[in-house]
Amino acid sequence: MRYGSIPGLDKPVARLVQGADRNITIPYTEALFDQYFELGGNCFDTSHAYRDGACERNLGAWVRSRGVRDEVVVFEKGGNPPNGTPEGITDELLAGLDGLGMEHADVWLMHRDNPDVPAGEIVDVLNEHQAAGRMTIFGVSNWSLARLLEAREYAERRGRNYFSVVSNQFSLARIVDAWWTIDGSYTYWQSASGPEFRDWFEATGTVLVPWSSQASGFFIEDEAQQPRDRDLPRCYHSPGNFTRRERAFELARRHGVSPINIALAWVLRQPFPVFPIIGTRLPGETRDCLRALDVALTSEELRWLDLHEG
Repeated sequence: MRYGSIPGLDKPVARLVQGADRNITIPYTEALFDQYFELGGNCFDTSHAYRDGACERNLGAWVRSRGVRDEVVVFEKGGNPPNGTPEGITDELLAGLDGLGMEHADVWLMHRDNPDVPAGEIVDVLNEHQAAGRMTIFGVSNWSLARLLEAREYAERRGRNYFSVVSNQFSLARIVDAWWTIDGSYTYWQSASGPEFRDWFEATGTVLVPWSSQASGFFIEDEAQQPRDRDLPRCYHSPGNFTRRERAFELARRHGVSPINIALAWVLRQPFPVFPIIGTRLPGETRDCLRALDVALTSEELRWLDLHEG
C-alpha cells in the first residue's frame, strides 16, 4: 500500500480506499477487510444509506473486534433525501455514529446535495457537529461545482471551516448516465471528470475521493467477468469510452499489467490529491488493485489515455 495525507487528519491515509457498501454479513466483512488491512489498507468508506445501515454496523463491529480504531480512517456519509436538511443531516449523523459504534467519524460527508437548501446552512450545521467532536473533518459527495463555490464563498465570508473532501464520480471512462435508481427514478449524482472540475481541484488542492473510480468494471479484460449489471452499458458505453478502453488495453500490454490497473493508475496520477474508492468484492481483487500503485504512466500516456494526442 502507499499512503498520502489529508489536511486535518493526523493519520496516514491509504491511497486506495476500501468501499464498505455490500458487506452485509459478518463473515464476508471479516474476509474482505482482514485482507485489505493485512495489505496495508486503513481507510474505509461507508454510508448510513447502505443496506439500511447494515454495512456501517458490520464495519464498526470489525473495527472493534480487531481493536484498530486508532489505526483506521473511517469515511461516513449521510444526509440523503429526504434528509438533505440541517435537521436531517443531524439525524443521519447521529444514527450513523450509533450504527458504527463510534463517537466520531474521521471524515463525514453529506451523501447527496439538496439544492433547495442554501449551501451556507449546510456549512453551518457541519461546523457545529465538528466543534462538538462528532467528526474530525467534513466534506460532501455529489455536489456540483456551482454549489461548492457557493459554500466556499459563504465559509470564507463567515469564517467557517470549509469542505476538506469532495467525493464525486471520477474515472478514466466518462460516466454518461446515472447508475443508481430509487423507486424507478435516477438519483442525483455528479461527476468530477469534466475539465472545469478538474481545473478546480488542481487550483484549490481539494482532496477528491472518487466513487466508481474503475468505471464499475468497464476495463475488466474478460468481458465475461464484468459485473452482470444491465446498467453498465447505459452508464459507460460510448464511442469515446471504447477508445479509452482500447488504449488502456494497449498500455496494459506495454506495462505488463491488466487494463483495469491502467485505468486506476490514470486516476491515481492526477495533478491533485486523489484517494480512489475501490469497490472490491473478493479478496483477490484487492491484491490486484494494489498493482496500479506501481504503474508509472508518463505525462504523454496520461494525455493519450484521455484522448488528448499532444
